[in-house]
Amino acid sequence: MPFPYEIGPVMVLDHRPQWPPEFEQLAGQLRAAMGGVALDIDHVGSTAVPGLAAKDCIDVQIRVRSIDEGGAFKQRPAASVSDLCEYGQIKAPATEVLMAGAERWAAETAWTVTRQSPPGSA
Repeated sequence: MPFPYEIGPVMVLDHRPQWPPEFEQLAGQLRAAMGGVALDIDHVGSTAVPGLAAKDCIDVQIRVRSIDEGGAFKQRPAASVSDLCEYGQIKAPATEVLMAGAERWAAETAWTVTRQSPPGSA
């Protein structure tokens, strides 16, 4: 499990009306943590689409003028994480879950990769 408080497998739920207010609360916390660096904070992903089933996880996009802006983009959110090593352990299981879902979708839809030549390489 990615987080110690999560029990059981990842599940897709019917759309929940509390997702938009949960995002607004999270966005407020992020605005405070990011100071003036965040130009905008957007609710993205499946939970942002009314009526769409999704995993119970709010996806957020923070827009900044420049990622190089005093190194603050990554440093401010990282400062609020108590154990960066433990936090990094989230990525491997999350990637496994996402890739398993993507592989299943690709098999069910018979999706294939269409390769295109890079521009100017004709």
